Formats: sequence, structure tokens, C-alpha cells
Amino acid sequence: MPTPFCFTGISTGVRAQVVVNSFSSTNVCFTIKNTSTVGTIGTITNIGFDLPGKRPNNYALTAPTGAYFVVHDLSASSGAQNFVSTFDFVLHTLKDGNPTFGGGKVADGIAPGQSATFCLRGDFSGLTAAQFAARIYPRFQAVNGGGSDVAKPGPCQ
Repeated sequence: MPTPFCFTGISTGVRAQVVVNSFSSTNVCFTIKNTSTVGTIGTITNIGFDLPGKRPNNYALTAPTGAYFVVHDLSASSGAQNFVSTFDFVLHTLKDGNPTFGGGKVADGIAPGQSATFCLRGDFSGLTAAQFAARIYPRFQAVNGGGSDVAKPGPCQ
């Protein structure tokens, strides 16, 4: 069984867990679960990636297809984009939604207790699955009904 990687909100107690299901230099599939619990809950609406080195912006979401969108929103002023230099993707199903808004949509996000699996194609050369997972930044919205937070790697609980 793959090792889970855990994430904790920077300013709240929101939590997420990632398991890398498959990994190669050109493809990765992972499952992210919203493990927020009663007392501090929120919905994951964006997932940012801060991969090392100079990497071209040629990443593609290969599964699920048509539901979510890869975004290169490196000039954003809030959310996971503040912590990433490579790319992120938003969880919204608006076919013609604003591709530069990296915040995502709560209604299309990953609610507490739910999980989703994503597969990406791109340049993951020189990385291990653990290094990839450690550079994920889930963004939460509707935290305790209204706030937002970004989670960084943290202890599993």
C-alpha cells in the first residue's frame, strides 16, 4: 500500500491526505482526500504544485477529463498560487469558466470525507513520488462556513 502524505492548513486545522497511485517521469496519478473533521472543515477547490527547477508549462490533466482544468495562474494574489511556481488546477466544472481564476468552486470541490483521483501528464523527471507529493498545496474554501486556507505538508493524524 502506498504511503499517505498529509497536509495541514497554514492558519486553520483543515487537513488533506494524498496517496500517489502511480508515478513515472511523464505521468502521475494520485488520490487526494479531504480529511478535515468537525470543528475545522472546508472544501478543497484548488490544488497547486511547486515542482523544483525550470519546468515548462506543458502539464495536462488526463483524468478525469473535461471536468477540471489545469491553470497557469502564477500572478494570483491569494490561495495555493502564492506557494507554487509550476502550475495548479482548479476544481470547477464551468466549461467556459475563467481559466485564470485559480480559486475553484466550492460546489465542485472535494468536501470533508470525500476524495478524488487525478492523473497528470508532464515533466516529472528527477522527482520521486514522495518529492512530488511533498510539493502539493491544497486550497480550501468555505472553511468553517466562510474563510479560506492553504495546506502545507504536515503530520498525519
